[in-house]
Amino acid sequence: MKFYILLFILVVSTKTILSQEADHILTLTLQGNTLQETAQIKEIAALRKSYNSFINLKEGFESIGKDLNTIGYVDHTKKLAQKNDSLYIATISLGILYDKITLQVPQDLQLRKILSKSILNIKNDSVLVETAFAKAHLKNLSIIAANSGIPFSEFKIINIQKNKANKLAGKLLFTPQQKRTVNKLIINDYNSIRNSFLKHKAGFRKNEVFSRDQLIAQSNLLASLPFVTENKKPEVLFTTDSTNVFFYISKKNANSFDGLLSFNNGENNRLKLNGYLDLSLVNNFNYGESIFVQYRADGNDQSQLSATINLPYIFNAPIGFETGLNIFRKDSTFSNTSTVLTILYENLRNSTFSASTKYTESDNLISEDNNDTIANFTKNSFSLGYNFKNIQTSNLFPVKSYVEIKTGYGKRKSQKKSISQYHIELIASHIFNLNDRNHLFLENQTSYLRSSNYLINELYTLGGINSIRGFRQNSIFANWYTTFKSEYRLLLNSNLFINTILDVNYFENKTSNTNSILTAIGFGSGINTKAGLLKISFANGKFGKDKFQFTNTTIAITIKTAF
Repeated sequence: MKFYILLFILVVSTKTILSQEADHILTLTLQGNTLQETAQIKEIAALRKSYNSFINLKEGFESIGKDLNTIGYVDHTKKLAQKNDSLYIATISLGILYDKITLQVPQDLQLRKILSKSILNIKNDSVLVETAFAKAHLKNLSIIAANSGIPFSEFKIINIQKNKANKLAGKLLFTPQQKRTVNKLIINDYNSIRNSFLKHKAGFRKNEVFSRDQLIAQSNLLASLPFVTENKKPEVLFTTDSTNVFFYISKKNANSFDGLLSFNNGENNRLKLNGYLDLSLVNNFNYGESIFVQYRADGNDQSQLSATINLPYIFNAPIGFETGLNIFRKDSTFSNTSTVLTILYENLRNSTFSASTKYTESDNLISEDNNDTIANFTKNSFSLGYNFKNIQTSNLFPVKSYVEIKTGYGKRKSQKKSISQYHIELIASHIFNLNDRNHLFLENQTSYLRSSNYLINELYTLGGINSIRGFRQNSIFANWYTTFKSEYRLLLNSNLFINTILDVNYFENKTSNTNSILTAIGFGSGINTKAGLLKISFANGKFGKDKFQFTNTTIAITIKTAF
């Protein structure tokens, strides 16, 4: 019985004490010599108003002095007084503001090299900084030191003195630490990734000087690979005699499929294949290889088959190889077959240089032999190219910037004549991320073929979602053109967006001595589903000064499924 009575008394006493402590909240109020000074002090000091104990309140009071010293009020005075049981008043006099401090820089080559990478300028063996930003400058110097391979180095200001010009003077103290080089790279989960991607894509080198910023950049480059997922940011283990870097990446499926195919009977009861197919097979053998197949057929006018194989980093060198085949048939007019062999230099992370040779053979399917605009020909050409791709972390818009440029020389042989030709082709796009929800996409496509005369079956073709929207696929021929494509994209949530469409094109066709301005307007939408990224767009195109006609509206629906 006595035990229960004592237990009851203990519970009641504890509850009473806790209630009293909860009710006894201490308040600290700041006060200056004038109303203006009081407002200034409150703006400077990041101070809580309420405290649950006098010890915490005293710590808050002392922190005011540290904040004022940081700004430059080194002559300030402060006094703490108790008004009543729960209210304390801190009376502060700011004094003179020492807004500048001159830091003497020792004759230390390592320190001066770090300073040269900052915004501070050494003049007469000293640097002049604003007192309020001195602490931020020290932090920035520590970051520069860490990126120079000497993390944990310390920067301090010592021997601070005042002068008559209301300025401060001090000495910059630099305490360097051991220089660090990366001794080992450890990959967690995706251990079978090729070393060539770590070396040439991410730029990792064993025994290179450790740099925090470079480490983050390398991790981002690895994460930009279509078959890699970054599980978490890299970590570094520093020991007495080694520096080990840990990357946390895993393999993801990068294959994709988009297509709709159908069969019907054509002329003479021959089976025809209609529709489209986009197939992408990436890194299925852990080599980083990619295979792309694209097929287009509308059942009547034309069909096109393209296939490309890319093998990166052959023999673990920054050299890649790519080969491609393209077959294009325009109804009963002509048929083109092209093969391309390309050597790639891929040692510049986001950039690739290329040299390629292309052979094209075209067959005139028209029976008329006196046709001057369509003829049998063969063409050999050589091109140099450059490609740049910048990836961003977005499921809907992964490519932030893209540039591809090719220029070259070739010879066309037709009707026992040989003609020299030059060409240049450009694709450049960029996404301006205005904020989290609003994005502006801009793209330019320009191609130019220079020749003394032209054949229709060697010209560039325009029309379709990959060139200018609102026009039938490959329905327009040009020896040179430029297209500006734009989209304003509004992100409704992380998996859904809507967009406007505005495309403008100018083209010339020397075979028919025609030129025109094409304009297309429209709208679209995209949504990430379990099946993949579903996109739908409506676009209406017109020639020159023609009016927009509803009957010219084209609808494009695609769904890209990963597997």
